[in-house]
Amino acid sequence: MFCSNCGSELPEGVTTCPDCGYSTVSGGAALSIEIMKRAFQAILKKPFKLWGISLLSGLLSVVAYILGGPVIAIGFAVSLVLNLGMEWIYLDGLRGEEVSTDKLFVPFKTFWKSFAGMGWRELWLFLWALIPFAGIVFAIIKTYSYLLTPFNLREKDDVSAQEALKESMRRTDGYKGSMFLADLFVALIIAIPALILVLLSLIPFVGLLFVFLSVLFWIVVGALLPLYQGLVRAAWYEEIGQHEE
Repeated sequence: MFCSNCGSELPEGVTTCPDCGYSTVSGGAALSIEIMKRAFQAILKKPFKLWGISLLSGLLSVVAYILGGPVIAIGFAVSLVLNLGMEWIYLDGLRGEEVSTDKLFVPFKTFWKSFAGMGWRELWLFLWALIPFAGIVFAIIKTYSYLLTPFNLREKDDVSAQEALKESMRRTDGYKGSMFLADLFVALIIAIPALILVLLSLIPFVGLLFVFLSVLFWIVVGALLPLYQGLVRAAWYEEIGQHEE
Protein backbone atom coordinates (compact mmCIF):
# COMPACT_ATOMS: atom_id res chain seq x y z
CA MET A 1 0.00 0.00 0.00
CA PHE A 2 1.23 3.49 -0.84
CA CYS A 3 0.41 6.92 0.63
CA SER A 4 -1.91 8.83 -1.73
CA ASN A 5 -0.33 12.12 -0.62
CA CYS A 6 3.44 11.56 -0.89
CA GLY A 7 3.69 8.13 -2.54
CA SER A 8 5.68 6.46 0.24
CA GLU A 9 5.23 2.73 0.74
CA LEU A 10 3.21 2.03 3.88
CA PRO A 11 3.38 -0.92 6.30
CA GLU A 12 0.20 -2.93 6.66
CA GLY A 13 -2.30 -1.65 9.20
CA VAL A 14 -1.04 1.94 9.55
CA THR A 15 -3.60 4.75 9.59
CA THR A 16 -1.14 7.63 9.15
CA CYS A 17 1.80 7.95 6.76
CA PRO A 18 5.04 8.03 8.83
CA ASP A 19 6.69 10.34 6.27
CA CYS A 20 4.09 13.08 5.72
CA GLY A 21 1.46 12.43 8.40
CA TYR A 22 -1.33 11.98 5.85
CA SER A 23 -4.32 9.92 7.01
CA THR A 24 -4.79 6.64 5.14
CA VAL A 25 -8.27 6.12 6.57
CA SER A 26 -10.93 6.30 3.85
CA GLY A 27 -13.77 7.27 6.16
CA GLY A 28 -14.99 7.91 9.70
CA ALA A 29 -13.91 10.32 12.40
CA ALA A 30 -10.19 10.10 11.56
CA LEU A 31 -10.80 11.31 8.02
CA SER A 32 -13.14 14.06 9.22
CA ILE A 33 -10.48 15.37 11.58
CA GLU A 34 -7.85 15.21 8.83
CA ILE A 35 -10.06 17.30 6.54
CA MET A 36 -10.68 19.85 9.29
CA LYS A 37 -6.96 20.11 9.96
CA ARG A 38 -6.18 20.72 6.29
CA ALA A 39 -8.79 23.49 6.07
CA PHE A 40 -7.40 25.16 9.19
CA GLN A 41 -3.84 24.97 7.84
CA ALA A 42 -4.98 26.62 4.60
CA ILE A 43 -6.51 29.51 6.56
CA LEU A 44 -3.23 30.06 8.41
CA LYS A 45 -1.33 30.37 5.11
CA LYS A 46 -3.47 33.18 3.64
CA PRO A 47 -5.86 34.31 6.41
CA PHE A 48 -6.46 37.93 5.40
CA LYS A 49 -6.39 37.45 1.65
CA LEU A 50 -8.85 34.55 1.64
CA TRP A 51 -11.11 36.26 4.15
CA GLY A 52 -11.01 39.53 2.22
CA ILE A 53 -12.00 37.89 -1.06
CA SER A 54 -14.72 35.90 0.70
CA LEU A 55 -16.10 39.13 2.19
CA LEU A 56 -15.95 40.83 -1.22
CA SER A 57 -17.90 37.95 -2.77
CA GLY A 58 -20.64 38.33 -0.17
CA LEU A 59 -20.82 42.11 -0.60
CA LEU A 60 -21.02 41.82 -4.39
CA SER A 61 -23.86 39.33 -4.06
CA VAL A 62 -25.77 41.82 -1.92
CA VAL A 63 -25.10 44.59 -4.46
CA ALA A 64 -26.33 42.32 -7.27
CA TYR A 65 -29.64 41.80 -5.49
CA ILE A 66 -29.99 45.53 -4.83
CA LEU A 67 -29.23 46.53 -8.42
CA GLY A 68 -31.49 43.77 -9.72
CA GLY A 69 -34.38 45.43 -7.91
CA PRO A 70 -37.68 43.63 -8.46
CA VAL A 71 -36.02 41.23 -10.92
CA ILE A 72 -34.75 38.89 -8.20
CA ALA A 73 -33.53 36.40 -10.80
CA ILE A 74 -30.74 38.79 -11.81
CA GLY A 75 -29.31 38.99 -8.31
CA PHE A 76 -29.78 35.25 -7.85
CA ALA A 77 -27.89 34.42 -11.07
CA VAL A 78 -25.00 36.79 -10.36
CA SER A 79 -24.77 35.54 -6.77
CA LEU A 80 -24.55 31.91 -7.89
CA VAL A 81 -21.76 32.65 -10.36
CA LEU A 82 -19.88 34.64 -7.71
CA ASN A 83 -20.25 31.70 -5.33
CA LEU A 84 -18.80 29.43 -7.99
CA GLY A 85 -15.78 31.71 -8.36
CA MET A 86 -15.32 31.68 -4.59
CA GLU A 87 -15.42 27.87 -4.50
CA TRP A 88 -12.61 27.81 -7.06
CA ILE A 89 -10.60 30.28 -4.97
CA TYR A 90 -11.04 28.05 -1.94
CA LEU A 91 -9.58 25.19 -3.96
CA ASP A 92 -6.59 27.31 -5.04
CA GLY A 93 -6.06 28.42 -1.44
CA LEU A 94 -6.13 24.85 -0.20
CA ARG A 95 -3.61 23.83 -2.86
CA GLY A 96 -1.28 26.64 -1.82
CA GLU A 97 -1.71 28.45 -5.14
CA GLU A 98 -1.97 32.20 -5.54
CA VAL A 99 -5.40 33.69 -4.90
CA SER A 100 -6.66 37.05 -6.12
CA THR A 101 -9.89 38.95 -6.66
CA ASP A 102 -9.50 38.46 -10.44
CA LYS A 103 -10.18 34.74 -10.01
CA LEU A 104 -13.53 35.55 -8.44
CA PHE A 105 -14.79 36.66 -11.85
CA VAL A 106 -13.38 33.80 -13.95
CA PRO A 107 -16.74 31.91 -14.07
CA PHE A 108 -18.34 34.98 -15.69
CA LYS A 109 -16.38 34.15 -18.86
CA THR A 110 -18.75 31.20 -19.27
CA PHE A 111 -21.66 32.81 -17.45
CA TRP A 112 -24.50 30.61 -18.73
CA LYS A 113 -22.64 27.38 -18.12
CA SER A 114 -21.63 28.54 -14.62
CA PHE A 115 -25.15 29.66 -13.79
CA ALA A 116 -26.66 26.45 -15.16
CA GLY A 117 -24.30 24.27 -13.13
CA MET A 118 -24.92 26.06 -9.84
CA GLY A 119 -28.59 26.71 -10.56
CA TRP A 120 -29.23 23.05 -11.38
CA ARG A 121 -27.83 22.07 -7.99
CA GLU A 122 -29.93 24.67 -6.14
CA LEU A 123 -33.05 23.59 -8.01
CA TRP A 124 -32.65 19.97 -6.95
CA LEU A 125 -31.96 20.92 -3.34
CA PHE A 126 -35.14 23.02 -3.38
CA LEU A 127 -37.17 20.15 -4.83
CA TRP A 128 -35.85 17.69 -2.25
CA ALA A 129 -36.73 20.13 0.54
CA LEU A 130 -40.36 20.20 -0.68
CA ILE A 131 -40.93 16.56 0.25
CA PRO A 132 -43.47 16.51 3.10
CA PHE A 133 -42.15 15.88 6.63
CA ALA A 134 -38.74 14.42 5.67
CA GLY A 135 -37.82 17.05 3.09
CA ILE A 136 -35.25 18.81 5.25
CA VAL A 137 -33.49 15.51 5.94
CA PHE A 138 -33.32 14.64 2.25
CA ALA A 139 -32.07 18.15 1.44
CA ILE A 140 -29.24 17.84 3.97
CA ILE A 141 -28.19 14.46 2.58
CA LYS A 142 -28.29 15.78 -0.97
CA THR A 143 -26.25 18.83 0.05
CA TYR A 144 -23.38 16.43 0.74
CA SER A 145 -24.10 14.45 -2.43
CA TYR A 146 -23.89 17.60 -4.57
CA LEU A 147 -20.92 19.10 -2.69
CA LEU A 148 -18.36 18.53 -5.45
CA THR A 149 -20.46 20.06 -8.25
CA PRO A 150 -18.62 23.45 -8.34
CA PHE A 151 -15.24 21.77 -8.58
CA ASN A 152 -16.42 19.37 -11.29
CA LEU A 153 -17.50 22.41 -13.32
CA ARG A 154 -13.96 23.78 -13.10
CA GLU A 155 -11.85 20.70 -13.63
CA LYS A 156 -13.78 19.42 -16.65
CA ASP A 157 -14.32 22.00 -19.39
CA ASP A 158 -16.83 19.98 -21.38
CA VAL A 159 -18.98 18.84 -18.45
CA SER A 160 -22.65 19.84 -18.44
CA ALA A 161 -24.67 20.94 -15.42
CA GLN A 162 -26.36 17.56 -15.18
CA GLU A 163 -23.09 15.66 -15.58
CA ALA A 164 -21.36 17.77 -12.90
CA LEU A 165 -24.15 16.96 -10.46
CA LYS A 166 -24.20 13.24 -11.28
CA GLU A 167 -20.41 13.06 -11.01
CA SER A 168 -20.58 14.64 -7.56
CA MET A 169 -23.18 12.09 -6.46
CA ARG A 170 -20.99 9.24 -7.68
CA ARG A 171 -17.79 10.52 -6.10
CA THR A 172 -19.28 11.39 -2.70
CA ASP A 173 -20.78 7.92 -2.32
CA GLY A 174 -19.30 6.48 0.88
CA TYR A 175 -18.06 9.86 2.14
CA LYS A 176 -21.28 11.58 3.20
CA GLY A 177 -21.11 10.19 6.74
CA SER A 178 -17.58 11.54 7.22
CA MET A 179 -18.65 14.88 5.76
CA PHE A 180 -21.49 15.08 8.25
CA LEU A 181 -19.13 14.21 11.12
CA ALA A 182 -16.76 17.02 10.13
CA ASP A 183 -19.63 19.52 10.22
CA LEU A 184 -20.89 18.07 13.50
CA PHE A 185 -17.46 18.48 15.10
CA VAL A 186 -17.39 22.14 14.07
CA ALA A 187 -20.91 22.69 15.40
CA LEU A 188 -19.85 21.25 18.77
CA ILE A 189 -16.67 23.32 18.83
CA ILE A 190 -18.81 26.43 18.37
CA ALA A 191 -21.71 25.40 20.61
CA ILE A 192 -19.68 24.48 23.72
CA PRO A 193 -17.90 27.84 24.25
CA ALA A 194 -21.08 29.68 23.21
CA LEU A 195 -23.01 27.84 25.93
CA ILE A 196 -20.30 28.50 28.50
CA LEU A 197 -20.37 32.23 27.70
CA VAL A 198 -24.15 32.30 28.04
CA LEU A 199 -23.95 30.65 31.45
CA LEU A 200 -21.18 32.98 32.61
CA SER A 201 -23.21 35.99 31.48
CA LEU A 202 -25.79 35.08 34.14
CA ILE A 203 -23.30 35.81 36.93
CA PRO A 204 -24.22 39.04 38.75
CA PHE A 205 -22.04 42.12 38.15
CA VAL A 206 -19.43 40.46 35.88
CA GLY A 207 -22.08 39.02 33.57
CA LEU A 208 -21.95 42.06 31.29
CA LEU A 209 -18.32 41.29 30.49
CA PHE A 210 -19.30 37.83 29.25
CA VAL A 211 -22.21 39.28 27.26
CA PHE A 212 -19.65 41.43 25.44
CA LEU A 213 -17.37 38.42 24.94
CA SER A 214 -20.32 36.41 23.64
CA VAL A 215 -21.13 39.09 21.05
CA LEU A 216 -17.47 39.24 20.05
CA PHE A 217 -17.37 35.44 19.78
CA TRP A 218 -20.32 35.35 17.38
CA ILE A 219 -18.84 38.14 15.25
CA VAL A 220 -15.65 36.11 14.84
CA VAL A 221 -17.62 32.93 14.08
CA GLY A 222 -19.77 34.75 11.52
CA ALA A 223 -16.69 36.18 9.82
CA LEU A 224 -14.57 33.03 9.70
CA LEU A 225 -17.06 30.15 9.46
CA PRO A 226 -17.97 30.63 5.74
CA LEU A 227 -14.26 30.75 4.88
CA TYR A 228 -13.52 27.62 6.89
CA GLN A 229 -16.49 25.73 5.41
CA GLY A 230 -15.40 26.66 1.90
CA LEU A 231 -11.92 25.27 2.50
CA VAL A 232 -13.44 22.11 4.00
CA ARG A 233 -15.43 21.57 0.78
CA ALA A 234 -12.27 22.02 -1.26
CA ALA A 235 -10.43 19.60 1.03
CA TRP A 236 -13.11 16.95 0.44
CA TYR A 237 -12.71 17.39 -3.29
CA GLU A 238 -8.95 16.91 -3.02
CA GLU A 239 -9.27 13.95 -0.65
CA ILE A 240 -11.73 12.07 -2.81
CA GLY A 241 -9.66 12.75 -5.91
CA GLN A 242 -6.51 11.39 -4.24
CA HIS A 243 -8.25 8.20 -3.17
CA GLU A 244 -9.53 7.68 -6.72
CA GLU A 245 -6.03 7.82 -8.21
